[in-house]
Amino acid sequence: MTTWTNWTNSLLKEFYFGIFALKKFTDSICFPFEIIQIIITSYANLLHLKHNLLSCGGDNTLYVHNNQLYGWGEKFYVNPKQIPIDQVISVCSGFGHFMVISTEGLHAWGNNHHGQLGTSGTSDVSRDYPAKISIDSVVAISCGTSHTIAITKSALYAWGLNSAGQLGLGHNENCHQPRKIPDLKSILSVSCGGTHTVAITTTGNLYAWGLNKNGQLGLGHTYNCNSPRKINIDRVDAISCGDHCTMAIINNELYGWGFGHGINSPQKICIGDNLPKVLAVSCGSDHLMIRTTDGLYAWGSNERGQLGTGNNINYSQPQKIDLADVLDVGCGRAHTMAITKNGSYYWGSNEYRQLYLHGGDDYNIPHKLYF
Repeated sequence: MTTWTNWTNSLLKEFYFGIFALKKFTDSICFPFEIIQIIITSYANLLHLKHNLLSCGGDNTLYVHNNQLYGWGEKFYVNPKQIPIDQVISVCSGFGHFMVISTEGLHAWGNNHHGQLGTSGTSDVSRDYPAKISIDSVVAISCGTSHTIAITKSALYAWGLNSAGQLGLGHNENCHQPRKIPDLKSILSVSCGGTHTVAITTTGNLYAWGLNKNGQLGLGHTYNCNSPRKINIDRVDAISCGDHCTMAIINNELYGWGFGHGINSPQKICIGDNLPKVLAVSCGSDHLMIRTTDGLYAWGSNERGQLGTGNNINYSQPQKIDLADVLDVGCGRAHTMAITKNGSYYWGSNEYRQLYLHGGDDYNIPHKLYF
């Protein structure tokens, strides 16, 4: 059965293509993109879907503020640095490479040692400035440590590092330009972990491929797979992958697997005594954040304060975070950022100024972001 979330996700997918077509018309009549951006965001919010204007990846942060794209952290020489891409629809940060969808197409820059930028050929030259990627009609993008997966209107594409089969192409050779993943259609959502990938279909089925050393593919074993394999779980609404785990939301309940503790198939995770409904999940390298009807929760590694609990204690069970009205949250290697109704907040590692601060001090409680 097609769930409401999957059905509305499909609507949003078609809506984005309408936006691309509308862009050509509005350019001719000088229609402001700010209005289009409001329409996109409002439509996404109406359907309770994530509209990615924030992404924390590795030791970097991408953030859209007042319709301008900014980046800060390890790969940026100026903090914050304004990125020259207009009319941004969605952003994604890998571990040193960056992908942005705008009304003009897909843009990429950063590390390219394994072809993760998709700039074609066999060149592994990194880029300091955005370049257009030769792939049409991209509606969603996800970045792993050194690989990239894109959803288009008709197919799923992959490029970059493929040492564990994380591209899903049936082999383990790196690809420097987008390659279509065979025999996998009708994809609504995709998430890349460090070296594995998980995707949801229009029917709510879940497929996984790549590194499986910690059981992060959820297939009941720990063997790597270089082509998509169906996970024995249905009606999945949302997913997020960390370096060693995968999390899924089904009917507002949270499931997880991986972690390297013998959990190699989906297991239900309980959050508190009152079992709040889970609305969204975000995985960092080794920490997790979930947004629920009862607020924001976190657990996992906390050595740099990335959980926001006010201490540096690691937690194996969800801990409630003192931050209200959270709309979106993103996790990097060891830092976290959240967008709330009252502004944006950051916490965790600031070793590379990924918290937008000029000092190098870590923060283990949320601090408000001031532009």
